[in-house]
Amino acid sequence: MESSGEDTDIESQPVSSEDTHRLLYIIPDNEVACSAILELRDKLSVQSADDSLDHHRSFLRVTSDSYTRGGARDYTPTSGSGSDGEAVMLGPEETYEADGHFELSLLYQPARRAAGWTIGRGRTESSSAPLVDLLVPVPRSSGMHSYHCAFQFNDAGQLQVMAFHSRVSLDHFPIDAGTARVLHRPDHRLQVGPCLYRLAFAPQDHLRDAHQKAKKNYLQEHYPGYGVPHELISATPSRDDQYINDDWKISTGNAIGTGAGDRDTGMTFVQAASHTRENKVRALKERRRIDERGSKAIQFTERTYARLRRLLGDDGNREFIEHLDEILYSGSDRIWTPGVKDKVYHLFSPLGNGNFRQFFIRRTMGEVSKLDKTALFVQILMGMDSLQRARIIHRDIKPENLVVVLSNPPRAAIIDFGQAIFQDDEKRGGIVPTPGRGGTIGYLAPEQENPTYSSDGLFGCPIDVFALGLVGIDIFSDPNRPIWPMKARNPNPFREPLNRSHIAEFDGVLRYLAAYAPGSFFHLLGRMLDKSPATRIKTGEILVHPAVREHVQAQYVRREAEENSSFRLGSKRLGSSEFASSRFTTPTPGPS
Repeated sequence: MESSGEDTDIESQPVSSEDTHRLLYIIPDNEVACSAILELRDKLSVQSADDSLDHHRSFLRVTSDSYTRGGARDYTPTSGSGSDGEAVMLGPEETYEADGHFELSLLYQPARRAAGWTIGRGRTESSSAPLVDLLVPVPRSSGMHSYHCAFQFNDAGQLQVMAFHSRVSLDHFPIDAGTARVLHRPDHRLQVGPCLYRLAFAPQDHLRDAHQKAKKNYLQEHYPGYGVPHELISATPSRDDQYINDDWKISTGNAIGTGAGDRDTGMTFVQAASHTRENKVRALKERRRIDERGSKAIQFTERTYARLRRLLGDDGNREFIEHLDEILYSGSDRIWTPGVKDKVYHLFSPLGNGNFRQFFIRRTMGEVSKLDKTALFVQILMGMDSLQRARIIHRDIKPENLVVVLSNPPRAAIIDFGQAIFQDDEKRGGIVPTPGRGGTIGYLAPEQENPTYSSDGLFGCPIDVFALGLVGIDIFSDPNRPIWPMKARNPNPFREPLNRSHIAEFDGVLRYLAAYAPGSFFHLLGRMLDKSPATRIKTGEILVHPAVREHVQAQYVRREAEENSSFRLGSKRLGSSEFASSRFTTPTPGPS
């Protein structure tokens, strides 16, 4: 079908800065809200020369300049608005249609950047700077506070409503004071005190990419160190977004990753999902359940993560290790019914914003400082140490399975335990190598592919240390002069028949790393790449190595500070895998 001329004209029109920066329409949707918007419009019209009101004008949009409701009340945000017991002023008894609305734009910053765009009836005491952005001239007796709630971005780059007082609800669900609710859908109904508003996201579909770029630039310019918001989680809500059980939203766009899955369940799709009522984001893996073998394969994954959770217990380093939080079924039962083809959704946390290959090797996510890079690498080491103390072998450590959760503060995690092995009592001595099965070429330890490299012909947890050493080589060496290029690792040089020229090249790499000072980082990488698992450095030794010791201690200090804080800069703390509002604060309570 051919596109209509109208659609073609819309998409071919030049895009203005106003269009790409326009964020949200806030449209009066009951009599009190309509009356208040008209009151404000009349006030701004009468006092057009009052510079103190210019800030409020930035957010008001009117659709008719000719209509003026008679007898505009003298109202200013610094003089107060009525006294206790004053009735709400609604004007004539006819039903009002909105003759104007509020509009949020990235071009107009909030008066108090730390609070976000606030809405309320204004200050009741003298002040040179306006406290509220969206001014609602209603009397105190209406239940509207001077500042009642605010629109602000959370750490994931999503727009949310933060309630400062009670009597705030979103889509009929109350928002407790001091908590926030994310705006997930293209439109919502917001109740603020006596006023009801309809919220509608402004960007049209053909402007989504340009708007997303403008929003990213806005956050990084005005909130230094904000980090890189997840492209799909922070995307403007669209009517094309998908929902699972009405609880989880998957934004329109490509999957954040795919996996080979297995022959029983086929391709595994990994997508970014956000909860529709709570500030939770997850990595969602969709798996097809088509027959009994596929069902058993999915159940095996679920048992693996349940065992992982049980073995790790309350280990503090679990924050650096992926865990399975929730399982959803497209059918009605967790038990597969023969003959039925359905889907199973696994929700994992934390959600990665990109993997190590994207961040550090391809550098598609922007530059990362050496200090932050080291902090992220150390977090992976700490997570691996907890795994090894629990005798869990990941067996597929590589840049794609190490993710950056947050760039500021740096937070990383180990993901994808689909090939993990648990060294229980039966396997405590080691695992018999099965060359060509398990792991990824380019990150395989010698003993994983060739039993002659270990004294007993078995492999164990040290294979993960070796693989992480290779990751370290990848991300810390000069990309233009790699210490051990990938082409020298493929095919695997340690598998029979041995590739002696590549092994000789690897021996040269070890000599190069050994020439560094014993307390240096590259010397540590050389010890992680020891060809013998018996003499290869262990994770416990790595964490006290001079090259990383201070970084490890900094992680413990950071964790202790977070655990001692019940609030995270104004939002209720939701844990390291959640996103509260870390860039915004609740204003200091003032007169109501």
